[in-house]
Amino acid sequence: MADIPLVGHHNALIDAKAAAELLRYYLPLAGSTWNTALHDAAHAKWPSLPETDIPWVQRGVSAERDSHFLARLLDRLPRATDLTRADPYLALLDQVLLDHHISATEADALVEMATTLGLCRADVERLHKEYLTALGQAAHADGIVTDTERREITLVAELLDLPPATVRDALANPTEPSTPFTRFTLNPGDMVVFTGEMDGARETWEERARQASYIPHPNITKKVRLLIAADPDTLSGKARKARSYGIPIITPTAFAEILTRPANAPTP
Repeated sequence: MADIPLVGHHNALIDAKAAAELLRYYLPLAGSTWNTALHDAAHAKWPSLPETDIPWVQRGVSAERDSHFLARLLDRLPRATDLTRADPYLALLDQVLLDHHISATEADALVEMATTLGLCRADVERLHKEYLTALGQAAHADGIVTDTERREITLVAELLDLPPATVRDALANPTEPSTPFTRFTLNPGDMVVFTGEMDGARETWEERARQASYIPHPNITKKVRLLIAADPDTLSGKARKARSYGIPIITPTAFAEILTRPANAPTP
């Protein structure tokens, strides 16, 4: 094997260097087939780039952002009217948090949705508290708040940049949220699609899905309910089509957790 280290993958520069190392490993094995191409490449002249005073900025992994996505929303006074028309934002937020992670692509989608709906930062923060209230109510539905439910609600609060007091309020006062919305559920017979290299064979994941009464599908269509991707920020054809159809994208770890829950149960 080539034994090429790949630390920090999905970073464009690191991926490019790894690809170059892989090419260098295989070239000697190809014999003289590549001699002409190698000679031309060695004597090729790189174009001269114009000098500029603008400092260069290295683009890191897409999931890494310096600030919370809320910082990109307009900071103005909240609207005096109620936010009942904001249920599309809450529905999208529920899909985004299926795997308890907000990828860079998902953060962009939330900002775009909030902007489209005319929501400012204060509006969105209020909606986030409403969402946490809904999670608290769901946790109290059976009369017992488990440690797992408590950890999940705490994690969601951290992802949404909410203070710890909101977690205490959501768990101590399980009231009906003033902005109702429909939670995401995965039902028996729903179609799911897998993409990317995962831990374990693709066939194994598909069989686990079948055992849970879900239907693995090879391609993304509007009837597909969920895409399971090794990299939530992947730009694969399946992922791009899933985003255009509004299909949630989650990690294999999150899907494995869904498989442990009862069918039709909302995903916290």
